Amino acid sequence: MKQSKVVLICHLFTSYYSGRLWPNQMQHPPSTANIRRKEIINENSTPGKKSDKIEKKYVPMSHAAFLETQSDYLSTTGNLQLAEKAVEKVGIALAASHAQQGDYSNQTLRLYVKLMRSLRIARKFEQALRCGLKALYIMRDEEFCHLHLENYMEARLELAQLLIMEKDKQLHQNFDTALEDFRVKTSSKKHLDPDVLFDEIISTFENSHDLGNSERYTRLIPRTRRMNQQGFDAKWIHYSPYDTDRCFALMDTVLDVAEQYYQNIGKLEKQEVVLFKRTQYMDSKDFNRRIYAGRIETMRGRVLHRNTRLTTLPPPQELLTYYPTVHQTYMNYRYCLTAPEDKEHEVWPGVNRCVQDGDPLRRQTKFYRIREARRHGHKNEMQNLQYR
Repeated sequence: MKQSKVVLICHLFTSYYSGRLWPNQMQHPPSTANIRRKEIINENSTPGKKSDKIEKKYVPMSHAAFLETQSDYLSTTGNLQLAEKAVEKVGIALAASHAQQGDYSNQTLRLYVKLMRSLRIARKFEQALRCGLKALYIMRDEEFCHLHLENYMEARLELAQLLIMEKDKQLHQNFDTALEDFRVKTSSKKHLDPDVLFDEIISTFENSHDLGNSERYTRLIPRTRRMNQQGFDAKWIHYSPYDTDRCFALMDTVLDVAEQYYQNIGKLEKQEVVLFKRTQYMDSKDFNRRIYAGRIETMRGRVLHRNTRLTTLPPPQELLTYYPTVHQTYMNYRYCLTAPEDKEHEVWPGVNRCVQDGDPLRRQTKFYRIREARRHGHKNEMQNLQYR
């Protein structure tokens, strides 16, 4: 018998695979697009769809991100000349972000904070103050929703550091007028002072940050390693909370700066409070990161129990947050016999015949009475009972 050859044809995607094009993948450029560009996109193009979107100005945001990264590196040194270069670069990135997204975005706000830091390092204190106050204006505005805690903390920290430097350098006059203007415009009773800023940061952090959330999976990663013979060192690798939780890292910096500040001005009670807060947060983070030794797993029984360690099951805190008492679920009373007050109409007609106060044995007793009536021949009583 002649054996037939099986030829297996497969694609080796060893280089860039440009995909297969089908008619349903044709791009329909908007009717506002440039005609020449339309032709380039698709030679056999159908008439363009009208787009309802407001066309944003094209901004090369990738280049802006590159400049932002460069400015980060330049401003970390603390060198005056490099900080001036950083100011140029972050200024361009800020202009680009402003053109594309406007003031009320977290990205633009972050760039304002970075510009303030670069200006402070470059010893341009008045411009830095103006920039910081602008960031505070943006954050206070009602149009700004979804403000990131990170940006809130960092802006106030930078402003506090700037005000501390201003006190050391005694640049009072211009600073005081700018701060007073800000207080009048925002109609706030408090003067902007490092004390006030530190208190605001601490209270907001305590109210709106979960120290355990960033550790939910990272603390379990060592347990997912398979073997003890090979690659066992990964069981002892842990991730720093300063890398996984930027708000925590910022809070640590804030408390460090606050401690130095209170020590310099001689407020020792405040310094004690700050030190206590710092130990409290670090202990809390450490508690959330703690792992107690489980069984050292071998390969046997691994497959069945693999999914029990690292799960997407909601933790108890999340279960409590989204419990039906808080987020009311929709109850369907269609197939129920009864419904609560004002919801009786949701029960199907013909179902809600349940008598709440009825004697559970009433049907049995009725049957017995009918039987007795039949035995003794009381016809009238029997009829009455049957049609009752």
